[in-house]
Amino acid sequence: MTTAHNAFSTARFRVCPNCGGRLQGDQAVCPWCRTALTDRMMAMPPSPSPSAADQNAPEQTHHTGFFSHHDAPRFWRRLFVVVGLCLALLFVLSTSLAVYQGLQDRNRQLVGEALDLYEKGRTLYEEGRYDLAAAHFREALRIWPDFETARQALKLAEAQSAQQGEPAAPLPEVQEVDALLAEAVVAYEQGDYEKAATLLERILAARPDFRSEQITALAVDAHLKAGLALVEQDLFVEALRHFDQALALDPDNPELLRQRELANTYGTGLDALAKEDFLKAADAFRRVYLLDDSYRLVTQKLAEAHRRAGDVFFKNQEWCDAAEQYRQSYTVLPDVNVLDRAQQAESNCSERVNEIPVWDLPPTPTPTDTLPTPTPLPPGDFTFVATSVTTQYDQPCVGHYIRGVVRALDEAPLPGVSVLALDPWGNVYLGTSKANPPGMYDIPVPDVEATYQVYVVNDAGIPISPMVSVTFDSTMLGTGVACYAIDWQEWEQP
Repeated sequence: MTTAHNAFSTARFRVCPNCGGRLQGDQAVCPWCRTALTDRMMAMPPSPSPSAADQNAPEQTHHTGFFSHHDAPRFWRRLFVVVGLCLALLFVLSTSLAVYQGLQDRNRQLVGEALDLYEKGRTLYEEGRYDLAAAHFREALRIWPDFETARQALKLAEAQSAQQGEPAAPLPEVQEVDALLAEAVVAYEQGDYEKAATLLERILAARPDFRSEQITALAVDAHLKAGLALVEQDLFVEALRHFDQALALDPDNPELLRQRELANTYGTGLDALAKEDFLKAADAFRRVYLLDDSYRLVTQKLAEAHRRAGDVFFKNQEWCDAAEQYRQSYTVLPDVNVLDRAQQAESNCSERVNEIPVWDLPPTPTPTDTLPTPTPLPPGDFTFVATSVTTQYDQPCVGHYIRGVVRALDEAPLPGVSVLALDPWGNVYLGTSKANPPGMYDIPVPDVEATYQVYVVNDAGIPISPMVSVTFDSTMLGTGVACYAIDWQEWEQP
């Protein structure tokens, strides 16, 4: 017993500083709370030797603080459970609050929509359009069934509509409109733009208050693309119908205006070509060519119109006119056969001029002679005409210019008007009338022999006057101070 007691009394015991549990041996981790033990703890002094009474007493549970070291794992488990329950409860409360807030926002939105419909209905009622007013009041009640003011207004509108013999036409349900819109979007994405445009127009007619900006923009684009698809098939009448419907929704759209002008003018050229009015066809195709030289087959059609006009002049032995038309055709689209015909016509034109007796030749124009004035009543939708075309050989005309004055209907100088000159090689020269000197424009041209076609054009580059043709020949170019003066005046068709 003595040996055993001495061994017990000299044994070294340690206590975990975290949970107070008793440790034995060289344990590096507390078996109760799993706390890592340091070397300093290994050197703790020996525990006091127990007395005989202590040895015979029943083993007591060692307490540290308010709980036993045997209860430590159970405590942490309970703590984790409590914290988890608190977090779950907090999540449920926050979710419920968000759902409630969302419902409140939705209710406020619906009430706002109902109030908007009521206000529109009241405006329609005041305008005497009782059937549409009733439809708006009815839709407001569908959204907000407790809207008593709308209910009373609906009764009044229906009564007034009945007195006028007008049936109260209900607005389509939102679900019906959504279905139409979905069908229109599918048709648009599949490239069936005509169907998409038709469906969107139905929505705008039935429910002008339903997402009007979005549907209007989509309808305009659908009409534009439907028109362009018809242009590709040379169906210009049908294309113009779509462009006009789009312009009714968006009248200031520049692309719509441009495409309509192109389609209308190109179609006019095709009609004139089919009727063998080649000069009119050439004029129409020239206007399209100046606006967009890649439009459809405008280059080929313009060359064809000039060539066939040249053939008519050639057949009638009007050699000079034939040569000019062939040259115009060759300038747009070079062709050796057309060039041969042009050279033959020019040769015949020169021979014909040489055959005229001297006494039949017109007098040689002097620098101040006035050239023939274009007809004052030109065909087509023109807003300007040339009132005089003269040559100038004086010091103010240093170099070579096409110049002149643009005047309004009342003959006052008109600034801000564009005048365009086109040379045989397709180069464009542009001048604009100035505020100072009033109404004056000037277009410098190169020092080469060439014939220029001169027009007044609008902001889109479309001619709005008849064409005036002027030629800089070797005689004029040799002077160093030679200009053409072309004066224009605003013109109003009777």
